Amino acid sequence: MVVPPRKCRKRTRARLATTKARLDLLDPSATLKLDGELLARYPEGYCHLAYALVRAGRKVRTDMPGLDGPALDAVYARGAAWLAGKPLQIDA
Repeated sequence: MVVPPRKCRKRTRARLATTKARLDLLDPSATLKLDGELLARYPEGYCHLAYALVRAGRKVRTDMPGLDGPALDAVYARGAAWLAGKPLQIDA
């Protein structure tokens, strides 16, 4: 395998699409009380992951594609076009 020098490498596109995040209790007798207002700030597809990250002090973007909708459709369409041999579309 040949790896180009570091100065020649370039990341062209990175976009995360989380399809499902949830919290599961390992102890069936345990209960978990979540802050519903905080949980509701994030799309359904990653609200539990975002909740855990925010509670741990991390910043979480709110503009990530969720389970469906035009943003996720656009991510899949760009990927499908690229796999079909078309140039990769990079938006700002």
